[in-house]
Amino acid sequence: MKSNEAVRAVMAADGITQMELANKLGYKTQSGVGNALSRENGMRVDVFVKMMNAMGYDVIVRRGKDEMTVTE
Repeated sequence: MKSNEAVRAVMAADGITQMELANKLGYKTQSGVGNALSRENGMRVDVFVKMMNAMGYDVIVRRGKDEMTVTE
């Protein structure tokens, strides 16, 4: 699953619109969210983490038993 697909899945599951996510991120319009979601090859990692955090999710990197939370 690409990063933009993961964001879309969370938005759909939680009933969050692009405008609502834009507001949580401090964007003036939803175009910043829409542009990131429409990228064919996914989105930048920092944008992905910022969006997931704004929706109340953590991004975890795990290797075996070791894991770390990625922050903005």
